[in-house]
Amino acid sequence: MTDALDDRYGRRTGRRRLSPALLVGIVVGAPFLAWVAWVWWTYSTPDVQSQDAGFSVVSAHLTEAEIVVTLSDDAVDPSCRVQALAADKTPVGDLTFTPVAGTNHVKIKTEREATAIDLVGCTAEGQNQAR
Repeated sequence: MTDALDDRYGRRTGRRRLSPALLVGIVVGAPFLAWVAWVWWTYSTPDVQSQDAGFSVVSAHLTEAEIVVTLSDDAVDPSCRVQALAADKTPVGDLTFTPVAGTNHVKIKTEREATAIDLVGCTAEGQNQAR
């Protein structure tokens, strides 16, 4: 029975060749997937991460904030930025500081009384996105 089917429909012999479309997909797709993995890894493991742990308004011209910073061993020249905001959400104070690992207590001088703070984030050399 198998011989009859082979005679009727033909049987391929030898190795099967890769189609040109599959070959192009592999040549283009492999480097693209490697690039995507590299970008994902780079942005998911920043050298500096920060989180606001609270603030208090000391006076009409001074606000204190607690910023928790996590530094990796590779962090070079870390820098953090925090803003004090008035009731109408306009910035009334701005502070850029060099953090240490752990909780950082900072004092922000303000033009008028602040009602909130905005942790813009922290960066290190080679890290463009503030975290």
